[in-house]
Amino acid sequence: MLHAKARIDEASSPIAVDYLNLTKAQRGMVSRGIMEWIGDEFRILMAAPGEARPAGFAPVARSATLSRWRKR
Repeated sequence: MLHAKARIDEASSPIAVDYLNLTKAQRGMVSRGIMEWIGDEFRILMAAPGEARPAGFAPVARSATLSRWRKR
């Protein structure tokens, strides 16, 4: 699904995430995003490679991908 090196900056709010893409056409490109925990839910919003980091979770840009995960 994703092959990347990740860097997380917990000092920022929301938490900043950078992915260094390692495969395919996006190899070497950086995707910037944000993440947060709300109760048992984790969500992450990633911009397309080369795009600016999202400032917040709403509204979501068309070029960004929002993932939500819940603890079972």
